[in-house]
Amino acid sequence: MGRRMNDVSKRPNLLLMLLFILVSAESITPCSCIETNLEYAIIKSDAIFLGQVIKGELSLDNRIKDTNHCKSKITFKVTEFLKGTPKDSIAVYTSTEGSTCGYPFLMGRYYLVYAYGKDTLYTSLCTRTKQCELWEQGEINSIKELICYPIDSNQINTRALQRGWIECPRPTHNDLNSVFFVDENSGWIAGDSVKLRTFDGGCKWNVVSTKSKNYKILHNDFSEWSISNGGKLVPDGSAIDCQGNNTFKSVVHMGARLALRDLFLLNNEISFAVGEDGRILRIRGALNDTYFAFSGVSNDLFSVCFADAMTGFVVGDSGTILKTENGGLTWLSQITETTQSLNSIFFTSAVDGWIVGDNGIMLYTHDKGKTWQRFYHDNKDCLKSVCFVNSTTGWAVGANGTILYTCNGGQNWAKQNSGVQEQLNCVHFTNPKDGWIVGCNGVVLKTTTSGLTKQDQL
Repeated sequence: MGRRMNDVSKRPNLLLMLLFILVSAESITPCSCIETNLEYAIIKSDAIFLGQVIKGELSLDNRIKDTNHCKSKITFKVTEFLKGTPKDSIAVYTSTEGSTCGYPFLMGRYYLVYAYGKDTLYTSLCTRTKQCELWEQGEINSIKELICYPIDSNQINTRALQRGWIECPRPTHNDLNSVFFVDENSGWIAGDSVKLRTFDGGCKWNVVSTKSKNYKILHNDFSEWSISNGGKLVPDGSAIDCQGNNTFKSVVHMGARLALRDLFLLNNEISFAVGEDGRILRIRGALNDTYFAFSGVSNDLFSVCFADAMTGFVVGDSGTILKTENGGLTWLSQITETTQSLNSIFFTSAVDGWIVGDNGIMLYTHDKGKTWQRFYHDNKDCLKSVCFVNSTTGWAVGANGTILYTCNGGQNWAKQNSGVQEQLNCVHFTNPKDGWIVGCNGVVLKTTTSGLTKQDQL
């Protein structure tokens, strides 16, 4: 008997055929179980993965745990891990007897496998395990959402170190324009005809449809603020409540055809919004205390940022840079040597700032905006957003999935792999490690490693 088993073990294809015949023969006493629902299957499974069968072995001397049934050992080449410790290959055991619901795996086929067991993994017909031809992408996305993968799963640090940035399940296919988190759990996203709110670090998003293209959503100690096309500025109220309801309490309309593009909360009393046709809106305290500051330009304005309480900057189309030194009461144009659209501005200190724009243009200042110098680099993709978490560490994102990273205050910028080709519209970090990026077609990216892979950190 031992010799015959050794001979069979050298012929995996023949062996698997034998295993399937055994299962079929036992089907006289049929397997009796009901497929569990997805939520229960995720909770009960110790590992969930997508993989291809590459080897099969019969183990007559090793019995299924707590039973006297023979088992087969099936080895998979893993395509994607959804739950559990990520591995390139993994072995799963199943009964060879149909009466005990052994799963009839086929050599070379792909399966979505739900397995249980701490040291040794098992599966059966009573789990949700199925051939790839039988599962839909919707189930994969649902798994990722329900187990907060990759945002809140146990293996997030391992996978993040492997990939740097991880694409999250897309909550919508609308273009997303802005993302903002106040801590690791509470965040907002503004997009085309949608606003999204999460209370659990992005595991689940409450999605509210709107009629507007929402450009920016921010939060301070007292309220959330949102701006959109149609000149709509919405303060004083929760953007989206726990039930996903829109609970904005008041709205200011600045003109049916005027789009506001960016918003900056200077402090709890004063805010600024900028938009089309050179408009700068200064809001002080209550909504009835608002007025348009004279910008002196008619170009569209895309971004506003203050270096301190008195000194602020606005950038926009055709190389426009505006500066105020009196808290936004008046604004003056600055001379620039570019006609490229400037899309985003960020100050890392009272004197150091960065601007990014079309065709990969990057400008910087170390003298509080008295002069702006151009930083030359190889990237020519349009850059849409720039963000720093301190004086040295920052990111810029843009077209074709571009992510640029600096750890030395902008002396050098290196590309990070986003894993997507869509345009990225906004980057936001809550601390030097944890960051978010959103973009076109509902792209949401998350990192817990500053976007660095394990190789980057060697």
